[in-house]
Amino acid sequence: MAGIRVTVCLLAAVRADLGVALAEAMAPFEMWSGFEWREIWDSWTIRGGSDGGGFSVLCGHENDPRLVHDWPRDDGELLPSVPGMCAGGPRGLLDSSTVRSAAGRDLLTLDGWWIEDGYPVHGACDSPQACSHLADGQRYASDAAGYLDALAADAILVKLKCHG
Repeated sequence: MAGIRVTVCLLAAVRADLGVALAEAMAPFEMWSGFEWREIWDSWTIRGGSDGGGFSVLCGHENDPRLVHDWPRDDGELLPSVPGMCAGGPRGLLDSSTVRSAAGRDLLTLDGWWIEDGYPVHGACDSPQACSHLADGQRYASDAAGYLDALAADAILVKLKCHG
């Protein structure tokens, strides 16, 4: 897998430390973790506002400071968001159609389920056989759009581009 886009779901309370919260949420899925079942990425960055792969912002909220925009490239080049787009923010500020389309792709849930191509992997489980709550992940995978719809309006969604 050369590149994957994942929508990470976070609680509203982490907004002040977004980078830390993302790193913590992503950590169980890092390559070379020793748990082959959940070794997914070796690098990631916030991306989606500048390339149109993120979320459309609800009209009237384009300048809301709670919106998340792309991190600069490794060489420091800034990547401004396309007008009306962002890489994330509170679910209630994002156009529901782009939130729902994000569900058709890959998702990291609030409770640590990585859903990729409909296949759930839990960040705390060493293997599918050792995962006593695999049914939860399968439920999320079967209705990812419903999962996102049910999140609180202040839940933060962030689009990441991962390399793995």
